[in-house]
Amino acid sequence: MKILRKSSYFPLPDPLGSEGGEFFMGKFPQIAKIVGIGWYIGVSIAGGTWLGVVGDRSFGTSPFLTILGLFLGVILAFYGTYRMLRSYMEGG
Repeated sequence: MKILRKSSYFPLPDPLGSEGGEFFMGKFPQIAKIVGIGWYIGVSIAGGTWLGVVGDRSFGTSPFLTILGLFLGVILAFYGTYRMLRSYMEGG
């Protein structure tokens, strides 16, 4: 009985049998890319907003830099998501 199977990613137990495990491992890189896109969106928006809040506290310009940071974070998130999805759809 073979418990571990060889994979180019890492060895995993195959509880679903060879067919089910192959299906999951074949989808793993795609799932990881989609999760990475979600993290990118969240970090871009939160990072821009955080930098705006820090800037507002430093310069006393509340809420100007917070709104500007949020706006720039959203633009960065959309642009980065567009580029990642374009490469994902092209097969890269």
